[in-house]
Amino acid sequence: MSTKTRTVEETSKTAPYGLGIFATAPGLEQTFENDAVRYEYENIKGLHVSKWNGEKPSQNLKFSDEYFKRSFEHIGGGLVIVAEKGSEIDFEFSSMIEKNGSDMIFVVAEENSVLRIFGTTVAKNPVFFGRNVFVSVGKGSSVTFAGTADISAGSAYLSHHSSRVSENGKMEWYGLFSGSEVIRSVNEDTLVGNGAESYVYDMALCSGENFDICNTSRHEADNTASHIFARGIAGGGGKIVYRALSDIREGVVGATGRQDGRFLIASSGAEIDAIPSLDIGSSESNSSHALSISHLRDSDYFYPALRGIAPYHAQAMLLSGFLAKLLEKLPPKWQTAFLESINKKLSSPMYRFD
Repeated sequence: MSTKTRTVEETSKTAPYGLGIFATAPGLEQTFENDAVRYEYENIKGLHVSKWNGEKPSQNLKFSDEYFKRSFEHIGGGLVIVAEKGSEIDFEFSSMIEKNGSDMIFVVAEENSVLRIFGTTVAKNPVFFGRNVFVSVGKGSSVTFAGTADISAGSAYLSHHSSRVSENGKMEWYGLFSGSEVIRSVNEDTLVGNGAESYVYDMALCSGENFDICNTSRHEADNTASHIFARGIAGGGGKIVYRALSDIREGVVGATGRQDGRFLIASSGAEIDAIPSLDIGSSESNSSHALSISHLRDSDYFYPALRGIAPYHAQAMLLSGFLAKLLEKLPPKWQTAFLESINKKLSSPMYRFD
């Protein structure tokens, strides 16, 4: 990867709040290639899936930094997923990243539909990759977008998720981030209809890498609700930067914004910076945030030791259970997929924390 030096001052001009990891990282000049991803999926009745035609959504898009803007400007492929009105569908797809590039996944849930999507993303070789996901949730519809990203060490992976949720609609995001050199995840939900809801469940398992996770919920209609949940584990020399913003616009009535971030430092050289933010423009709405950063204590190993469980295995069990708390509302088969990915990582020697 070729690099060029940028100053913190230059980068901070485009940062939404807080600097994050990318503010102090050097600029990255990359060649984006077409057809960088290979997709696999099965056709399902009531669901229309097609390859992305290369056009970008006709909306005024804003990006938190030049990295996302650049990946969006060089989209080399992707998928369009449309759920028919009144349908209820579970859809699974896989993405194999084969070279530097970026893609677009555009999801539309028509009125009164239920669409649950589970995606797996794998890069076996070091890549610089940006994924842009845009979801339109129709009136009375529900969309769940869940997935794991297993990215090769030495990679930079950018994940930008955005949704617009209509009246009485619901948006749910589930994400597990592990591996790679740098991960940047930005999630932006805009609640534009009365009674709209959004839920974010982010899990980060970091050992020697740098993760930058940023979640924003914007309330533009009455009686809306947003919930941002995050759990992260940092070990080795890894660092997690976590930011969350609940933005309730002036004049909005009956809105609720909730944030809950819980993190564990699993090694002495690891670092976690957590920045919850509230921007509340209405006295007739409610918001709250909870945050904890802690360590595993010797007492946590006491009961496993009584049952003959070695410290390393006890640690893996405790850390797996810590992340798995966010999976309780997912269908069982998808919970299993997440847990298999988590336990695979925790069984690796690189995740044997101090």
